[in-house]
Amino acid sequence: MVNVRVDTASVGVAWEITSSVDGTVWSSMSLVELQAVDLGNGILLKRFRMSIPLPDPGASRRLFRVELDG
Repeated sequence: MVNVRVDTASVGVAWEITSSVDGTVWSSMSLVELQAVDLGNGILLKRFRMSIPLPDPGASRRLFRVELDG
């Protein structure tokens, strides 16, 4: 599961969660958004799960990042 805190006042900012096994090559993730949790003060905790299994389940770690555009 991937969790991202989002400020609801940040309108017009597009973002995407990407993933990597080595920190060099990043790719888009196919994620399913779960119910968000209101943390108060205009902050939402958006929760996601992957819609398909990891491409390399043998990898010892998986890195995630949020890419901003806007």
